[in-house]
This record gives sequence, structure tokens and C-alpha cells, in this order.
Amino acid sequence: METFKIFGKEHILIIIFYIFFIKFVTNIPNFSKKISKDFFGKIIGYTLITTKLLEYFYKYFYMKYPLKYLLPLHICNFTLFFVGIMLIKKSYRIFRFSYFWSVGAIAAILTPDLTESFPNLLNISFFFTHFLLIAGVIYSIKYYCFSPKFKDVITSFGLLNAIMIMIFPINFILDTNFMYLRERPLGEVFWFLGGWPVYIIWFDIITFILFILFYIPFKITKRDV
Repeated sequence: METFKIFGKEHILIIIFYIFFIKFVTNIPNFSKKISKDFFGKIIGYTLITTKLLEYFYKYFYMKYPLKYLLPLHICNFTLFFVGIMLIKKSYRIFRFSYFWSVGAIAAILTPDLTESFPNLLNISFFFTHFLLIAGVIYSIKYYCFSPKFKDVITSFGLLNAIMIMIFPINFILDTNFMYLRERPLGEVFWFLGGWPVYIIWFDIITFILFILFYIPFKITKRDV
């Protein structure tokens, strides 16, 4: 089986497929008045969480991953659970920061830290959960009318950095690389950001800029009220 290649033919086809997948999922309640928007939102939430848990079970019991590598301490992983809970509880409080943190899922989709090619189960789970996370965020905006405020940009960024500070020593204790705080992701792909710890500062700056960009559409459409 071939190794997965970033922006190879497989990668591009997967992205195209899931763009249509997101459009389909987020429009399902429009297909019939019998489909409750709140109920279907819960389905997305439970599916998101269940799929990720099954992936963890597969890695632990079948692939014999050490338990320390299965802690949900990467931004995509803990955001995934937050988005799932947000949809189940219809929680605006969780949306306020999970919306901005979903930028991590977009980054992961574009530059996946993945070696397994389709139809490997890890490949399927990786893209399915990341795209469903994005679908869940879009769903909450479309049907729950959730919209972030500018203060949520600051709060989300501050909370994310607080989490980074807490995870930093955990990486050294467990010899892990959660949130890529010990080593750049994808080897030399991000060489232009410098070595440790300079690349962390650049990632932080880029993240803040992306949070601002994610907020702008709501400001333009006057939904920040």
C-alpha cells in the first residue's frame, strides 16, 4: 500500500469528496420537515464522538498503541469532543471557543500528519472526523444561529494558550508531542518557521491571525450583536 502524500491525487480527491459531504450533511434537515434540526444536530454530535472513540479502541486493542499516545491533547482531538458536546447540548457557551479552534481541523486536513493511505481505517477515520467536525460547526451556525463576538476571539486565543502551557510539561513527562510543542509537525514541511521554540511563536501568531479572519464574516454580516 502506498504512503499517503500531501496534495497527492488521493489527498485532493478526498478533499473534493468531503466538501460535497459537508454540503450534503448540513442540508439534510432541509430535505424534509419531519427531520428535527435539533435531533439531527445531536446525531452529528454523537457520531463525531463515537467515531473518535472507536478509533482509539482500534489503535489501543488492535494496533497496540501505548495509552499515552491516545490522550486527546491535540487541538483537533479535544475540539472534536467539544464540538460533539456542543451539538448534543446545543451549547452556545462551547461554540464560542470551539468555532475558532476548528481552524486546527482545517490545518490538519490541508497538512495531515498521516502515513496511511485509503482505505486504511486510520485514513478514513482521520478525514471523516475532521470534516464532520467542520460540518458540525457550520451546522450550529446555520440552524442554531450561533455567532461569535470579538471578545470570543480573545477568550478563545487566551484559553488555547493556557491549554498549551498545561500540555507543555506533559509532553516532556510522557515523551509525547501533543500540539507539536516539542517538534515541528511533518518533519521539514514547516522548516521556514524555524527551529524549536521559534516555530511555536510563529504558529501562535498565525493562529491569532486566523482567529481574526474567522471572526470577520460575522462582523461583515452584522451578526456580532
